[in-house]
Amino acid sequence: MKWSVAGTAVKLYSDPSCKNEVGTKATDARTVYVKGVTKGGKATVTVKSNTDDNKRASAVFTVVPHAFEYTASSNTITATCTLDDCPLKRGDTRYSERLSIIAPSKPVYTGAAFPATLAMSHSYSEFAEFTSLPAIKYQKKDGETWGAATQTVPVEPGTYRASVTLKPASGSAITGSVEYEIAKARLLEWSVKQVGVLTYTGKPQTPKVTTAVKSVNKQPVTFTYSRTYDGPYSEAVPSVTNVSECGGFFCFKVSAPFHEDAIGLFRINMQKAKAPAVVVPTLKSMTYDPHTTLADIPLTGGWMGDGKHRAHRGPNRLSRGAGGRRRQLRLHRREGRRQPQRQRSRVRRGEDRQHQRPSPPEHQRLDLRRRSRRACAEE
Repeated sequence: MKWSVAGTAVKLYSDPSCKNEVGTKATDARTVYVKGVTKGGKATVTVKSNTDDNKRASAVFTVVPHAFEYTASSNTITATCTLDDCPLKRGDTRYSERLSIIAPSKPVYTGAAFPATLAMSHSYSEFAEFTSLPAIKYQKKDGETWGAATQTVPVEPGTYRASVTLKPASGSAITGSVEYEIAKARLLEWSVKQVGVLTYTGKPQTPKVTTAVKSVNKQPVTFTYSRTYDGPYSEAVPSVTNVSECGGFFCFKVSAPFHEDAIGLFRINMQKAKAPAVVVPTLKSMTYDPHTTLADIPLTGGWMGDGKHRAHRGPNRLSRGAGGRRRQLRLHRREGRRQPQRQRSRVRRGEDRQHQRPSPPEHQRLDLRRRSRRACAEE
């Protein structure tokens, strides 16, 4: 069959979207769609046989415009025809078309734009009485308020509202809108490590660190440090005297524009101080004086006595001796030699009694000297 239509501006198509035009040649299409007839106008469509031009039929179509009413619900604008004799009415269901504005799906910052899109409920290229649709406008939320509406498509993280506004020939403007959020990107492969090992000195030291990180779209990255998770954080690495002050770790935060902050820990490596070599002084001999202690005897190397027969070095009164134990220098009261602890205590008790009570008879003093000599010989 062959189809034709009167009028230069009116054309026939084989599909509802009016994309595949039906020419003057024969076609198998049994249904055609007319486009180009003005509202309230008429079009005469003729169809005839491929083999016999006398076999033909014609029909006159009158284009009756819809009488649309518009409503908006969230992101959808609905146009409903109110004509009771609308040919597209199905029973009590009136003919309607819907226009929706759709947000992008779960956008995350990449440096690219994230536009909203428009979708219609039918396959026509027009919506209701509109042969073309206005551009989508965007607003960015700042606190509880919305910024100015522009056609700039969002790129940066934040909360946005996309809207489209239609202005019918009669009645007020109608707007459909949708809100969506562009999430911040995540930093990748971030780390902080100490360079080398600190040695305990008893004074504050600042560890040297090396950092690594990857950001989206090559955004600049900043590392900050703190002793505790809650901060405060600063760009300077904290100093430490002993790792026990911070539990052996420092906190760090990695920040970049349009990215979520990343927080982690890095270990502080500190080794023990090396003990200096110690030379314990020796005392070969001295003259007995019941009122003299080691505190009255000058020693070499900064060592001194503490008045209780213990040798120590300097004002810290650190006693030192072989095997890491305190070394007591026991002096023989007469010969100036060391003697066993038990004998020394016995002599000392005798010395104390001499100061507290009158001297014993001569034969007891001689006996004391003999016992002292005998103890030295046994030693």
